[in-house]
Formats: sequence, C-alpha cells, structure tokens
Amino acid sequence: MNADSSIFPASQATLLEWVAWLGGAKRLQPKAIKSYVTHLQSAHMDAGLSFSACEFPMLQNIIRGIKRYIGECEHTPKLPITHNVLMSILASAAH
Repeated sequence: MNADSSIFPASQATLLEWVAWLGGAKRLQPKAIKSYVTHLQSAHMDAGLSFSACEFPMLQNIIRGIKRYIGECEHTPKLPITHNVLMSILASAAH
C-alpha cells in the first residue's frame, strides 16, 4: 500500500514483499508467481499506469531463490488419446 493508502501503482518494496510472501507463506510454484506478476502488470497497464517491476533484478533473484527453496513440481506427461482409448471412452459413454 502506498503512503496515500492507494494500491496502484505498486511500489517496488511492496511487490518484492508480496512475491516473497507468495513463495514463502503460500508456497506457490515459481511459475504461478510469475503469472501473478504478469497479471499485476496487466492491471497496471489497464489503469494507464507504468509498471517496470518485471525489470527489477531483485524480483528475479527472489523468484530464483523460491525455485531453489521449494523446487518446481514435476508434471506427469499426458498420454495421447489413441483410437483405442477413444473407442473405449465412447463404449463406456454409450451404457
């Protein structure tokens, strides 16, 4: 929050604190945090405000540190839907 109690534009200090909280207390994945920052940037742009927070080296360092601390979840690859799988699904749906 700014000195005048407004939330926009977000200050560098507030942004860094928020990102650290997302990674620490909320334990969000680094990719999710980057997405949150992108949405915040979009909100600033929609309001006609400049937002250069993504350019702060410290922001990238905090996200990198979160990645080292909690890691990134491994995604299980999705198997393709083959003809046999699709026919099995259709047969099950018909009953």
